[in-house]
Amino acid sequence: GLMAKNNASIVHATNFPYILRSHFEGQNLMQGGGLSPFSETSGWLGRSLELAKLPGRSLSLDMPLILRGTDRNDNFYPASIRSSSNLKTKLIDMISMFHSKEGSSVFKKVSKKSTQKDSIVPRDPASLAKYAGKAMSQEGGPLSSVIKVTQFDTHANQGADEFGKHGKLLKLVDEIIAGYREGLGDAWDNSIILTLTEFGRTVRVNGTWGTEHGYGSAGLLAGGSITKSRVISKWPGLAENEQFEKRDLMSTIDYRSVCAACIEKSLGLDHDLIADKVFFTPELPRVYDYIFS
Repeated sequence: GLMAKNNASIVHATNFPYILRSHFEGQNLMQGGGLSPFSETSGWLGRSLELAKLPGRSLSLDMPLILRGTDRNDNFYPASIRSSSNLKTKLIDMISMFHSKEGSSVFKKVSKKSTQKDSIVPRDPASLAKYAGKAMSQEGGPLSSVIKVTQFDTHANQGADEFGKHGKLLKLVDEIIAGYREGLGDAWDNSIILTLTEFGRTVRVNGTWGTEHGYGSAGLLAGGSITKSRVISKWPGLAENEQFEKRDLMSTIDYRSVCAACIEKSLGLDHDLIADKVFFTPELPRVYDYIFS
């Protein structure tokens, strides 16, 4: 696997600095990267791309919060209805006729995107990752992409083995990373993939065999930009007095620091600039050397 090839690492006992139990607040903070939930209308990756003046792409029907913050970003989701691209193009052309020259150019951009030959692809996450990788490997292609994997909200019957729900979802994450690797080709050597989650796991399973809504979690990193695999952690311990609220793994590494290190590596931005303008926390620790040295 990628760990054996020195192309992957794990950051353990980490999370964004959110200690409550709301999915909505946690996801917003995870994507917005602000100091509190719903405090930002842009996302930390979008702000990073704006500082670097580079484009990104979302594989979804809408633009996720994490990528908002720059008009250079694009979103894409393949249609599953035969010939829908042709119908969509005709409709866009008709609408653009009734707009000003400036507004019409926006519709022409959308029309061009709808007729791209490679826009008709399978919609499973692994295939989307391969598609994104190919787009990112092209000259002038997007520099970042985001794929969302749902259903990790396992309050019951979590199933950690390969046949359980959690196990199958982790296998999907593995397939997404493999899809990126295949699609990127030689560009894999300069890539970095990181996972995000709004919650960690409880230390003990609940009465219905689930561990959802914990605090401390693990982040997965992969890509050719990683040249030495390692497990990065300031391990807090599992004794009850070492747990968060006597139930969760404690988070000892601010995951924003990990995100900042990946931004620094991939976009070449200075850490102090990222800490101040992207995460609004000038004192955010720099963990770059722990990941990429």
